[in-house]
Amino acid sequence: MNDIVNISGDHAEKVDAITYYNDGEIEASIQALVKAAEKARKDEGPGDEWETGNGQSLKDWVDSVDGSYDWIPERFERFYERWAAFPRGMAMNLDDAKEPLQSGPMADLNPVDTAVARWAGDAQTAFYENFLSPFPGAVTNHQGLLVELQAGLYAYEAVVRSMRAAAKKIADETTKVLEGMNSGLFGSSDEEAKFALAVVAAAAGVIGAAVTGGGSLGITFAIIAGGGSVATYGIDWANASDEKTDHNISGGTVADILESMQTALNKVWEDVEKTEKGIAALLEATLDEVNGHLESSSARNKRTLLPHEPDDSVPDLTDGDDISIDPEDGDFRERD
Repeated sequence: MNDIVNISGDHAEKVDAITYYNDGEIEASIQALVKAAEKARKDEGPGDEWETGNGQSLKDWVDSVDGSYDWIPERFERFYERWAAFPRGMAMNLDDAKEPLQSGPMADLNPVDTAVARWAGDAQTAFYENFLSPFPGAVTNHQGLLVELQAGLYAYEAVVRSMRAAAKKIADETTKVLEGMNSGLFGSSDEEAKFALAVVAAAAGVIGAAVTGGGSLGITFAIIAGGGSVATYGIDWANASDEKTDHNISGGTVADILESMQTALNKVWEDVEKTEKGIAALLEATLDEVNGHLESSSARNKRTLLPHEPDDSVPDLTDGDDISIDPEDGDFRERD
C-alpha cells in the first residue's frame, strides 16, 4: 500500500498579510469625510443658489449645509457589512476535518495490509485492487477537497479584507482632496488623489499560494492543482497577482469630487463581484471534476475518490451469510 500524502497550502499566511480594518476605523474615516464635505461646501459658497434679497441671509445658507452629506455613510456600508471572521472560522474548522485523514492517524490501516497479505484468492485480489491499493490516493484526494474548499474560503476572506481597506482608502483620499480646496467664496480645488486598489490581486495571491500539486493523484483541482489557472469571469487567475484598478479622486467643486468618489466606489464593487464570481467558478469546476469521477461508469475512475469493490460477483466481507468460506472455490483462502 502506498503512503498517504498530506495536502496543505500557504493560503492563510497570504490572507493575514492584508490589513484588516474594523468597523470603527472605517466609520471614523467616513465621518471625517462628511465633515470635510460640509466645510468645503461652506467655503465654496452658495453660487447661484443664493441671491441677495431672497429673504435668506448668507449665514442661513451656511447653516443649511449641515446635514447635507448625511447620505455619504450609506454609500460605504456594503463594503464593510461582511466580517472576515466567518470565512476564517469555517476554514479553520476544515483543518479539524482534515486531521484524521492525514498520514499519521491513518497509520492504523497498515496492519490491515499485513493481514490481507497472508491470504490468497479472488476476493483477496479484488480487495487489494479495489480498496487497499487505491485507498491512500483517495484519502489524499479527500484532503485535497478540504484544502480546495479552504482555499476558496481564504480567497473570499481576502476579498472581504480588501473591500474594507478599499472603502477606508477612498474615504481618506476624498477627505484629503476636500481639505485641499481653496477656502473662500466660490473656492475651487486643484487637488487630486491617484491610487490603485487590488481586490482581484488579493484573491489571486491567496489562490496562487494554495498550489500543492494535488492533481498528480488523478483529480484536477481547479485551485490547488492548477493555481487557479482556469480563467473565469474575465480573470486570468494565473496572471492576476498584479491586477489593480486605478482610481482618481478630483474635481473643481465639492459635487465633482464626491462624484469621483462614487465612481471609485462603483469600480471597487465591480471588482468585488467579479472576484467572488471567479472564486465560485473555480469551486464549481472542481465540483464538476468530482462528480465526473463519482458518476463514471469506470471503476478505476470511481476509485480515485471512492475505494470500493464494484464487482458484486466477487464475494466480500459485506456479503453477510453469502460469503464463501469454502477454501476450494478460490474466492478467499489461506495462502498456500
